[in-house]
Amino acid sequence: MMPPLFVFPDPKPGGYNPLTGSTEGSDIAYTKKGWMNALTFSKFIDHFDKHAGTERPVTLLFDSVSSHIDISVFTIAKLKEIELHRIDPNATQLMQPLDKAEKTQGEAQIENTSQKKLTEAFLLFYKPPTVINAFKSSGIYPVDSSAISSEALKPALL
Repeated sequence: MMPPLFVFPDPKPGGYNPLTGSTEGSDIAYTKKGWMNALTFSKFIDHFDKHAGTERPVTLLFDSVSSHIDISVFTIAKLKEIELHRIDPNATQLMQPLDKAEKTQGEAQIENTSQKKLTEAFLLFYKPPTVINAFKSSGIYPVDSSAISSEALKPALL
């Protein structure tokens, strides 16, 4: 599991470092609204490359947010042997493994996150068995086309 890259809204805080107490290797980016943009997605590709191990090629699944669709980012990823695969817009909630992991961890909701260390929050949700089960329940790994029922897929096909 790789450490997170956080995206926060500008301005950068002056009195403290938001990464204090976070998982080692965590990184941070700032944007006007605190949302991913092409520049921060490029930074994420570098972060992913650094923490994804040395075996290549490696696959990165990403959602269909328009800021993720940038030819320069795709070019950088290709040079780093990172294969980018977009999840269909209406199927993200069904197939994005870590979204599924968070939903399956409902009983472990973090209350008052601002008062917890980032490492504790990260480890609460992203335990290896939780992540493994999220990929399995999405049918992504191991590949299982029956993991998501036809009934669940109907809204995604609209």
